[in-house]
Amino acid sequence: MAKRKSNQRRRPGPPERRSGDPAPSVGRTLRLDDLLLPPTGASAAAPSLAPRPAPAPTSSAEPIPAPTPALEALPTPQADGPIIRLGAVWAVATFIAAGAGVVALAVWYAVVAALAALQACRSWRKRPREPVLQLAMGGAALIPLAAAISLPAAVGAAGAVAITALFYRPDPRRSAPALTVLVAVGLGMAAAAPVLVRRLGLVEVIVLLSLVGVYDASAFLVGTGASRSWEGPVAGIAFMFAVALAAAAVFVPPFDGISPWVLTALAAGLAPLGPRAAQALLGEPNARVPAVRRLDSLLLLGPLWTAAAYLLL
Repeated sequence: MAKRKSNQRRRPGPPERRSGDPAPSVGRTLRLDDLLLPPTGASAAAPSLAPRPAPAPTSSAEPIPAPTPALEALPTPQADGPIIRLGAVWAVATFIAAGAGVVALAVWYAVVAALAALQACRSWRKRPREPVLQLAMGGAALIPLAAAISLPAAVGAAGAVAITALFYRPDPRRSAPALTVLVAVGLGMAAAAPVLVRRLGLVEVIVLLSLVGVYDASAFLVGTGASRSWEGPVAGIAFMFAVALAAAAVFVPPFDGISPWVLTALAAGLAPLGPRAAQALLGEPNARVPAVRRLDSLLLLGPLWTAAAYLLL
Protein backbone atom coordinates (compact mmCIF):
# COMPACT_ATOMS: atom_id res chain seq x y z
CA MET A 1 0.00 0.00 0.00
CA ALA A 2 2.79 2.40 0.89
CA LYS A 3 4.60 1.44 -2.27
CA ARG A 4 1.58 2.26 -4.40
CA LYS A 5 1.21 5.66 -2.80
CA SER A 6 4.80 6.48 -3.51
CA ASN A 7 4.29 5.61 -7.16
CA GLN A 8 1.43 8.02 -7.54
CA ARG A 9 2.27 11.11 -9.55
CA ARG A 10 2.24 14.39 -7.75
CA ARG A 11 -0.31 16.88 -8.89
CA PRO A 12 1.07 20.18 -10.11
CA GLY A 13 0.72 22.85 -7.53
CA PRO A 14 0.70 26.62 -7.83
CA PRO A 15 3.88 28.16 -9.20
CA GLU A 16 6.47 29.14 -6.68
CA ARG A 17 6.82 32.85 -6.00
CA ARG A 18 10.10 34.50 -6.75
CA SER A 19 11.68 37.13 -4.58
CA GLY A 20 10.96 40.02 -6.98
CA ASP A 21 7.43 39.01 -8.04
CA PRO A 22 4.51 40.96 -6.66
CA ALA A 23 2.05 39.21 -4.37
CA PRO A 24 -1.03 37.81 -6.10
CA SER A 25 -4.10 39.87 -5.73
CA VAL A 26 -7.28 38.14 -4.61
CA GLY A 27 -10.60 39.73 -5.11
CA ARG A 28 -9.10 42.99 -6.35
CA THR A 29 -10.33 45.02 -9.28
CA LEU A 30 -7.92 45.25 -12.24
CA ARG A 31 -6.35 48.68 -12.46
CA LEU A 32 -4.52 50.56 -15.19
CA ASP A 33 -1.21 50.00 -13.35
CA ASP A 34 -1.64 46.23 -13.79
CA LEU A 35 -1.85 46.61 -17.55
CA LEU A 36 1.37 48.58 -17.64
CA LEU A 37 3.36 46.08 -15.55
CA PRO A 38 4.99 43.12 -17.32
CA PRO A 39 3.49 39.69 -16.63
CA THR A 40 5.01 37.66 -13.84
CA GLY A 41 7.73 35.31 -15.00
CA ALA A 42 7.64 36.67 -18.54
CA SER A 43 10.75 35.96 -20.49
CA ALA A 44 10.50 39.13 -22.58
CA ALA A 45 12.09 42.17 -21.04
CA ALA A 46 10.05 45.30 -20.47
CA PRO A 47 10.42 47.96 -23.12
CA SER A 48 13.04 50.56 -22.24
CA LEU A 49 11.78 54.04 -21.57
CA ALA A 50 15.24 55.64 -22.15
CA PRO A 51 15.36 58.11 -25.06
CA ARG A 52 16.64 56.63 -28.28
CA PRO A 53 19.82 58.16 -29.74
CA ALA A 54 19.31 60.60 -32.55
CA PRO A 55 19.93 59.12 -35.98
CA ALA A 56 23.31 59.92 -37.51
CA PRO A 57 23.15 62.64 -40.15
CA THR A 58 23.16 61.40 -43.68
CA SER A 59 25.92 62.30 -46.12
CA SER A 60 23.69 64.83 -47.84
CA ALA A 61 23.04 66.79 -44.65
CA GLU A 62 25.29 69.75 -43.94
CA PRO A 63 27.69 69.31 -41.01
CA ILE A 64 26.86 71.20 -37.87
CA PRO A 65 29.39 74.03 -37.45
CA ALA A 66 31.49 73.99 -34.33
CA PRO A 67 30.65 76.69 -31.78
CA THR A 68 32.69 79.84 -32.11
CA PRO A 69 35.10 80.24 -29.19
CA ALA A 70 34.78 83.30 -27.05
CA LEU A 71 36.99 86.20 -28.03
CA GLU A 72 40.06 86.56 -25.90
CA ALA A 73 41.22 89.79 -24.39
CA LEU A 74 43.46 92.04 -26.43
CA PRO A 75 46.92 90.44 -26.58
CA THR A 76 49.75 91.87 -24.54
CA PRO A 77 52.91 92.45 -26.58
CA GLN A 78 55.79 90.17 -25.61
CA ALA A 79 59.06 91.93 -24.91
CA ASP A 80 61.03 89.04 -26.39
CA GLY A 81 58.95 88.70 -29.53
CA PRO A 82 60.39 89.00 -33.04
CA ILE A 83 58.69 92.36 -33.68
CA ILE A 84 60.44 93.92 -30.70
CA ARG A 85 63.79 92.43 -31.69
CA LEU A 86 63.45 93.57 -35.30
CA GLY A 87 62.49 97.05 -34.14
CA ALA A 88 65.56 97.18 -31.92
CA VAL A 89 67.79 96.01 -34.78
CA TRP A 90 66.27 98.65 -37.05
CA ALA A 91 66.87 101.42 -34.52
CA VAL A 92 70.48 100.39 -33.88
CA ALA A 93 71.27 100.07 -37.60
CA THR A 94 69.71 103.45 -38.37
CA PHE A 95 71.62 105.27 -35.63
CA ILE A 96 74.86 103.62 -36.75
CA ALA A 97 74.23 104.75 -40.33
CA ALA A 98 73.45 108.27 -39.10
CA GLY A 99 76.69 108.35 -37.14
CA ALA A 100 78.63 107.10 -40.17
CA GLY A 101 77.67 110.13 -42.23
CA VAL A 102 75.30 111.50 -44.84
CA VAL A 103 76.22 109.04 -47.58
CA ALA A 104 75.88 105.98 -45.36
CA LEU A 105 72.48 107.13 -44.14
CA ALA A 106 71.38 107.87 -47.71
CA VAL A 107 72.36 104.38 -48.89
CA TRP A 108 70.63 102.78 -45.92
CA TYR A 109 67.37 104.63 -46.51
CA ALA A 110 67.56 104.09 -50.27
CA VAL A 111 67.59 100.32 -49.73
CA VAL A 112 64.67 100.54 -47.29
CA ALA A 113 62.68 102.78 -49.66
CA ALA A 114 63.22 100.37 -52.57
CA LEU A 115 62.03 97.41 -50.47
CA ALA A 116 59.03 99.42 -49.28
CA ALA A 117 58.09 100.30 -52.86
CA LEU A 118 58.42 96.63 -53.85
CA GLN A 119 56.08 95.51 -51.08
CA ALA A 120 53.60 98.29 -51.82
CA CYS A 121 53.46 97.41 -55.53
CA ARG A 122 52.96 93.72 -54.77
CA SER A 123 49.91 94.54 -52.68
CA TRP A 124 48.19 95.75 -55.90
CA ARG A 125 48.68 92.55 -57.91
CA LYS A 126 45.08 91.37 -57.42
CA ARG A 127 43.63 94.72 -58.48
CA PRO A 128 42.75 95.69 -62.06
CA ARG A 129 45.48 98.35 -62.11
CA GLU A 130 48.80 98.57 -60.31
CA PRO A 131 51.88 100.81 -60.03
CA VAL A 132 54.84 100.26 -62.32
CA LEU A 133 57.17 98.18 -60.17
CA GLN A 134 60.55 99.10 -61.69
CA LEU A 135 59.83 102.82 -61.77
CA ALA A 136 58.42 102.85 -58.24
CA MET A 137 61.42 101.05 -56.80
CA GLY A 138 63.96 103.10 -58.74
CA GLY A 139 62.30 106.42 -57.97
CA ALA A 140 61.91 105.65 -54.25
CA ALA A 141 65.63 104.80 -54.02
CA LEU A 142 66.78 107.75 -56.16
CA ILE A 143 65.26 110.48 -53.98
CA PRO A 144 67.19 109.73 -50.74
CA LEU A 145 70.38 109.29 -52.72
CA ALA A 146 69.85 112.71 -54.27
CA ALA A 147 69.20 114.12 -50.80
CA ALA A 148 72.77 113.28 -49.90
CA ILE A 149 73.84 115.94 -52.43
CA SER A 150 71.55 118.80 -51.43
CA LEU A 151 67.97 119.81 -50.76
CA PRO A 152 67.42 121.12 -54.33
CA ALA A 153 68.76 117.85 -55.71
CA ALA A 154 66.22 115.87 -53.68
CA VAL A 155 63.36 118.10 -54.80
CA GLY A 156 64.49 117.87 -58.42
CA ALA A 157 64.72 114.07 -58.21
CA ALA A 158 61.20 113.87 -56.80
CA GLY A 159 59.87 116.06 -59.63
CA ALA A 160 61.67 114.02 -62.28
CA VAL A 161 60.30 110.77 -60.87
CA ALA A 162 56.77 112.15 -60.79
CA ILE A 163 56.89 113.41 -64.39
CA THR A 164 58.37 110.13 -65.63
CA ALA A 165 55.74 108.10 -63.81
CA LEU A 166 52.91 110.09 -65.36
CA PHE A 167 54.06 109.36 -68.91
CA TYR A 168 55.70 105.96 -68.63
CA ARG A 169 53.02 103.29 -69.00
CA PRO A 170 54.46 99.95 -70.19
CA ASP A 171 51.04 98.30 -69.97
CA PRO A 172 48.25 100.82 -70.66
CA ARG A 173 45.59 98.44 -69.37
CA ARG A 174 47.34 97.69 -66.05
CA SER A 175 49.61 100.65 -65.35
CA ALA A 176 48.34 103.27 -62.91
CA PRO A 177 50.45 106.46 -63.20
CA ALA A 178 48.93 108.12 -60.13
CA LEU A 179 49.68 105.11 -57.95
CA THR A 180 53.24 105.00 -59.24
CA VAL A 181 53.73 108.65 -58.28
CA LEU A 182 52.27 108.10 -54.80
CA VAL A 183 54.42 105.07 -54.08
CA ALA A 184 57.69 106.38 -55.53
CA VAL A 185 57.53 110.00 -54.39
CA GLY A 186 55.76 109.32 -51.08
CA LEU A 187 58.16 106.65 -49.88
CA GLY A 188 61.15 108.42 -51.47
CA MET A 189 60.52 111.70 -49.67
CA ALA A 190 59.88 109.90 -46.38
CA ALA A 191 63.26 108.19 -46.73
CA ALA A 192 64.99 111.41 -47.82
CA ALA A 193 63.88 113.41 -44.77
CA PRO A 194 66.42 111.96 -42.29
CA VAL A 195 69.16 112.32 -44.92
CA LEU A 196 68.37 116.00 -45.41
CA VAL A 197 68.25 116.57 -41.64
CA ARG A 198 71.59 114.77 -41.30
CA ARG A 199 73.08 117.47 -43.54
CA LEU A 200 72.19 119.98 -40.81
CA GLY A 201 74.09 117.99 -38.19
CA LEU A 202 74.25 114.77 -36.20
CA VAL A 203 72.30 116.16 -33.25
CA GLU A 204 69.40 117.25 -35.43
CA VAL A 205 68.95 113.82 -37.05
CA ILE A 206 69.29 112.08 -33.68
CA VAL A 207 66.39 114.16 -32.35
CA LEU A 208 64.28 113.40 -35.42
CA LEU A 209 64.97 109.67 -35.25
CA SER A 210 64.33 109.68 -31.50
CA LEU A 211 60.97 111.40 -31.95
CA VAL A 212 59.89 108.88 -34.57
CA GLY A 213 61.35 105.92 -32.67
CA VAL A 214 59.71 106.65 -29.33
CA TYR A 215 56.39 107.31 -31.02
CA ASP A 216 56.42 104.04 -32.96
CA ALA A 217 57.54 101.99 -29.95
CA SER A 218 55.07 103.57 -27.53
CA ALA A 219 52.16 103.39 -29.94
CA PHE A 220 52.84 99.70 -30.53
CA LEU A 221 53.50 98.62 -26.95
CA VAL A 222 50.65 100.60 -25.40
CA GLY A 223 48.21 100.42 -28.29
CA THR A 224 48.41 96.64 -28.73
CA GLY A 225 47.18 95.94 -25.22
CA ALA A 226 44.81 98.89 -24.97
CA SER A 227 41.02 98.71 -25.19
CA ARG A 228 40.79 102.04 -27.04
CA SER A 229 42.52 102.92 -30.28
CA TRP A 230 43.65 106.35 -29.13
CA GLU A 231 45.67 105.16 -26.14
CA GLY A 232 48.69 104.09 -28.21
CA PRO A 233 49.08 107.38 -30.12
CA VAL A 234 48.56 109.39 -26.94
CA ALA A 235 51.33 107.43 -25.22
CA GLY A 236 53.60 108.02 -28.22
CA ILE A 237 52.93 111.75 -28.18
CA ALA A 238 53.66 111.92 -24.45
CA PHE A 239 57.06 110.31 -24.96
CA MET A 240 57.73 112.71 -27.84
CA PHE A 241 57.53 115.64 -25.46
CA ALA A 242 59.89 113.83 -23.11
CA VAL A 243 62.39 113.80 -25.97
CA ALA A 244 61.71 117.50 -26.53
CA LEU A 245 62.45 118.22 -22.88
CA ALA A 246 65.77 116.39 -23.15
CA ALA A 247 66.65 118.23 -26.37
CA ALA A 248 65.81 121.61 -24.83
CA ALA A 249 67.94 120.84 -21.78
CA VAL A 250 70.95 119.18 -23.41
CA PHE A 251 71.18 120.08 -27.10
CA VAL A 252 71.50 123.85 -26.83
CA PRO A 253 72.33 124.93 -29.46
CA PRO A 254 70.91 124.06 -31.98
CA PHE A 255 67.63 123.45 -30.09
CA ASP A 256 67.25 126.74 -28.27
CA GLY A 257 64.26 128.93 -27.55
CA ILE A 258 60.95 127.52 -28.71
CA SER A 259 62.37 125.48 -31.58
CA PRO A 260 62.31 122.09 -29.81
CA TRP A 261 58.72 122.57 -28.72
CA VAL A 262 57.54 123.76 -32.13
CA LEU A 263 59.22 120.85 -33.90
CA THR A 264 57.89 118.35 -31.37
CA ALA A 265 54.37 119.72 -31.63
CA LEU A 266 54.61 119.39 -35.41
CA ALA A 267 55.82 115.81 -35.08
CA ALA A 268 53.09 114.98 -32.56
CA GLY A 269 50.40 116.21 -34.93
CA LEU A 270 51.71 114.43 -38.03
CA ALA A 271 53.07 111.12 -36.74
CA PRO A 272 49.64 109.56 -36.01
CA LEU A 273 48.52 110.41 -39.56
CA GLY A 274 51.42 108.58 -41.21
CA PRO A 275 50.10 105.01 -40.83
CA ARG A 276 46.73 106.13 -42.19
CA ALA A 277 48.41 107.76 -45.18
CA ALA A 278 50.33 104.54 -45.80
CA GLN A 279 47.04 102.73 -46.35
CA ALA A 280 46.54 104.77 -49.54
CA LEU A 281 49.72 103.19 -50.93
CA LEU A 282 48.50 99.62 -50.42
CA GLY A 283 46.10 97.61 -52.53
CA GLU A 284 45.32 95.34 -49.58
CA PRO A 285 44.99 97.07 -46.20
CA ASN A 286 46.14 93.96 -44.32
CA ALA A 287 49.11 93.21 -46.57
CA ARG A 288 52.37 92.29 -44.85
CA VAL A 289 54.66 95.23 -45.67
CA PRO A 290 57.30 95.55 -42.92
CA ALA A 291 59.48 97.94 -44.94
CA VAL A 292 56.53 100.29 -45.45
CA ARG A 293 55.89 100.21 -41.70
CA ARG A 294 59.43 101.42 -41.11
CA LEU A 295 58.66 104.58 -43.10
CA ASP A 296 54.94 105.18 -42.52
CA SER A 297 55.42 107.61 -39.61
CA LEU A 298 57.71 109.71 -41.84
CA LEU A 299 55.31 109.97 -44.79
CA LEU A 300 53.89 113.30 -43.62
CA LEU A 301 56.13 114.09 -40.68
CA GLY A 302 59.43 113.75 -42.58
CA PRO A 303 59.08 116.38 -45.33
CA LEU A 304 57.28 118.97 -43.16
CA TRP A 305 59.56 118.49 -40.16
CA THR A 306 62.59 118.83 -42.42
CA ALA A 307 61.28 122.07 -43.91
CA ALA A 308 60.60 123.47 -40.41
CA ALA A 309 64.04 122.38 -39.22
CA TYR A 310 65.73 124.18 -42.10
CA LEU A 311 63.82 127.33 -41.11
CA LEU A 312 64.26 127.16 -37.31
CA LEU A 313 67.67 125.55 -36.77
